[in-house]
Amino acid sequence: MMADKRDQVLDEDSLVSGITASETTTNHFYVVKGKVQRVMFRQTLIRAAHGRGLVAGATNLKAHKDTVKVTLQGDGEQIKELVALVRSGMLLNSWGAKATSVTRVKRGIDLSDHQVTTANVDSIKWKSGVTFHLH
Repeated sequence: MMADKRDQVLDEDSLVSGITASETTTNHFYVVKGKVQRVMFRQTLIRAAHGRGLVAGATNLKAHKDTVKVTLQGDGEQIKELVALVRSGMLLNSWGAKATSVTRVKRGIDLSDHQVTTANVDSIKWKSGVTFHLH
């Protein structure tokens, strides 16, 4: 299977540590793998991003049930902190959401094209009973 050109990985120096203050209005694209579908991962991530003052979007990949594409925009330090927490392997919520890898890529999904965003997260009817560990 050929990789999508939009998923081209940035070099190691560009991953999280490469975010600068001048990139605060630039979209930062990530591919997150792990237990990230059917466990409220998108809602958990988007609410944590919103709490940090970030604009964010997340989309499940139908063909890859262990993968979510994420776009983050905002303060570089807040993005670094959020990505580091997700990348840490911690349980992100009470439903067992957990990332096994978080990779920054050159291109991704525009914020307005994501399934879940900071703009629409409250209008989606989510299942109840999830406790967020990622804040």
